[in-house]
Amino acid sequence: MKPFTLPAWTKSLPDNAFLNSKEVAKIFGYTDRCNITQRVKDGLVPAPDQQTSAKTIFKCNRLGWSLGNLRKMEKEHGQTD
Repeated sequence: MKPFTLPAWTKSLPDNAFLNSKEVAKIFGYTDRCNITQRVKDGLVPAPDQQTSAKTIFKCNRLGWSLGNLRKMEKEHGQTD
């Protein structure tokens, strides 16, 4: 997984807040148009904590990463350096 630092705007959010794929892509240094699912499969981005599907004409999956879990990962990564 790529090293990452959570942006300052996340400090005011509670641990149970969820970030979407565009926000997580930016945190890990990717454009918001990247295929985040492929980055997760490659192990470059942690797996999402929740996934919801919308039943419309187009299949729409929404991924969510728990801010609390991302904070733990950031802290663990900082301890290994």
